Amino acid sequence: MKKLTFLLVALVCAIGLSAAEIVKLDGLYYQLGTTTATLVQDQSSDKSVYSSYTSVTVPPSVTYSDYTYPVTSLGTSAFEGCSNLQSVVLPASITQIGTDAFYGCVKLGSVNLEEGLKTITRVRSCTARSSSPSLSRQASKPLRPACSRAV
Repeated sequence: MKKLTFLLVALVCAIGLSAAEIVKLDGLYYQLGTTTATLVQDQSSDKSVYSSYTSVTVPPSVTYSDYTYPVTSLGTSAFEGCSNLQSVVLPASITQIGTDAFYGCVKLGSVNLEEGLKTITRVRSCTARSSSPSLSRQASKPLRPACSRAV
């Protein structure tokens, strides 16, 4: 009986730890994993919570409940529909940019990246832009534009 109780408690704890929590910190939403954070768009609204932002600087880490989480990625559609967004600065801790993270960011002119970025997942057109935003980072390797005009 003690083994069964222990296994049930361990299972409940494991399920609780695997469920990621979404929290709002300093005006940005983060999905907190067990050790890292992903910047995401709040899913409780049809409208982008960042739609009025013109620039965003993502911090390298966030602290919640006395634990510091490195911000390691931008989630799928993180800034989608942010039609006023003009610039984004990403810290070196960002290693992945999710699908369509900047889709619909028609005024986006620049995304400043640091050396740590490893993956940019499928990126759709920013739409209605006359040119692609510039990408720059502190690295020797060139980057491809995050958004391109629709063909």
